[in-house]
Amino acid sequence: MRRGDRRAGPGAAPAGAGVSAWLGAVILMIAAPAAALGQSEADKKVADIAEPLGFGQKTVEGVGLVIGLAGTGSEPRPSGYREKLEAEIKRNPELDVQTILADPFLRTSLVVVRASITAGVTPEDELNVELLLPADSETTSLAGGFLMGTWLHEVGIASGGQLDGKPWVYAYGPVLTGSAADPEDLKTGRVLGGGRIKQAIPYVLVIGERFRSGAVAKQLQDLLNNRFQYRDGRFKKGVATAKTDNTLVLNVPDRYHHNQLRYLQVLSQVRLAQTPELLQQRLDRWGEELLVPETAGAAALKLEALGGNASPTLAKALTSDHPQVRFFAAEALAYLDDPAGSEELAKVIVERPEFRTIALAALAAMDQPSGILRLRELMDGTDPVVRYGAFNALRAADPGDPSLGRIRVLGLLEERNRPDPEDEMSLRFGEEAPIASTEPPREDPFELYVVRSEGPPMIHVSRSRRREIVLFGRGHALLTPVVLGGTGPILLNASADDPRIEISRIDLTGAPPQVLTSSTDLVEVIRTVSALGATYPQIISVLEGAGKQANLEADFLVDAVPSDVEQYDRALLTGEDVTKADDAVSPASFEPEGADEDPGRSRGFRLLKRLLPRNRPADEASPAPLDEAVESTGLEAELQVEAPKRPGLISRLRDRSRGVEP
Repeated sequence: MRRGDRRAGPGAAPAGAGVSAWLGAVILMIAAPAAALGQSEADKKVADIAEPLGFGQKTVEGVGLVIGLAGTGSEPRPSGYREKLEAEIKRNPELDVQTILADPFLRTSLVVVRASITAGVTPEDELNVELLLPADSETTSLAGGFLMGTWLHEVGIASGGQLDGKPWVYAYGPVLTGSAADPEDLKTGRVLGGGRIKQAIPYVLVIGERFRSGAVAKQLQDLLNNRFQYRDGRFKKGVATAKTDNTLVLNVPDRYHHNQLRYLQVLSQVRLAQTPELLQQRLDRWGEELLVPETAGAAALKLEALGGNASPTLAKALTSDHPQVRFFAAEALAYLDDPAGSEELAKVIVERPEFRTIALAALAAMDQPSGILRLRELMDGTDPVVRYGAFNALRAADPGDPSLGRIRVLGLLEERNRPDPEDEMSLRFGEEAPIASTEPPREDPFELYVVRSEGPPMIHVSRSRRREIVLFGRGHALLTPVVLGGTGPILLNASADDPRIEISRIDLTGAPPQVLTSSTDLVEVIRTVSALGATYPQIISVLEGAGKQANLEADFLVDAVPSDVEQYDRALLTGEDVTKADDAVSPASFEPEGADEDPGRSRGFRLLKRLLPRNRPADEASPAPLDEAVESTGLEAELQVEAPKRPGLISRLRDRSRGVEP
């Protein structure tokens, strides 16, 4: 972890509770009339005195065991990796290391497991993990495998050797082969949503050395908490907590969880001086800048930083003749939870691919019925990228929305064996009724949705972001004749015009095959295959085979995710009018299989840096040692070492996530 030099350098504010000369000036600015302030002092913002850290990406790593392979595994050779895996297996005295690693049926394989974590990630977020084979591994394929639970650690180098640090992520789950660079590579794999971080990693705001003092930290804490809040259970709390005389820990407001870069951009623009006179001056000046395409993006950020007072000014810009002006105004309104711009955002999603990804994230941020209604309407269109993008954004906004059509995957056999209601009514008085199960329902191995959509039928699956199958429209059927088998032990058979499909599970252990039947309804087929224990990768393999053999009526798409953010970045940061070259409707852009999983990975830190003042001395951003509460979260100051990854929805459209990723 980076440590700040606690020695006061030239111009540094003294540590402790004393009020520095600069803090006195800030207090004066907050209380003084606008006329008494110079223009530069009146416009001083958070980014001029502090810098957010932790917006980078850090890789954690572990050694894991993949089981269930169909004779494609191998015994690991002697190495440091094998020693780690043996030590992990020996923790369970019931397991024999040699029997597992030297399996004569080659059903196991050692793998290196990696995941990337960023500030802003919480234990509720699902992380994708990557599986790699060591260079000397003789394993030929990871298809059909299952990663056993393993901890991923910080990794360091000391005395020429690798040292494991604190465990951060616990990972397990079914293996989906392939990587972003090579989806057909059977020797690499991913476990979608298979990792959970042990504890949340907050952002850290570091006050520069010139302004460093406990009183300044408290003043900044109060300023940010007045503008931003997050919900902790039933209660709203301020996002900032001063931990030292130059360090504040930042939580993420719920509205920005799926676009955390936007949160840091807006936070950096919060002005230190707050008076009614200054507020009106800013509204007037930035309102004029908002109407100019070249300055509209920066003006919208500054107005959003003012909070709800800026809504009327932003709403006026919706009448502009210029699409770039209207979009930036609508985006800022969405993050202020003002529905005035929802119609413009929906129009942008359809007509402006250069802004589509960001517009979807903005609609997902709203807690207004108009935003939800727009996303529902977009799912009825014909453009597959718009439809799935709207679905993804709606799930980020409200995972329980009935329009998503979430269907339970497991429980099919229980439903078939459930007594008929008429039989239950016929029980005579005194007759013993069946005992209801008190066990909680098992967690679904993936998510299954049937969207009530008026558009053409479509099937969408994800190979890079999350475990989900989305059927747009009802009545999807598996066309016969059917002869299908995936990467696992599942086989599907049906002759031409046969109304039933025989689904078998044939294990390599020699056990008798398990056989179930299903109608040709695709939802029932998926649920029946799942009832036989098929994993998400195995079901995706079956569906891909069905698509190739023309057993599907609908279009079958993989990772049709909006991904174009480059033009948005240029419009926001350089003021370029990106709509000039494309006044007509452009074809939808999406992230094809094999593209970079996270379009925000290389942009987050660069974009944020553009908002920070230039020529700041390097040592001004060095944080003071954090107290135990902050140190226990680990990587706040270290998460800058690699190209950053944008969490939330932007990186999943990823997710939320989040990536709405997202």
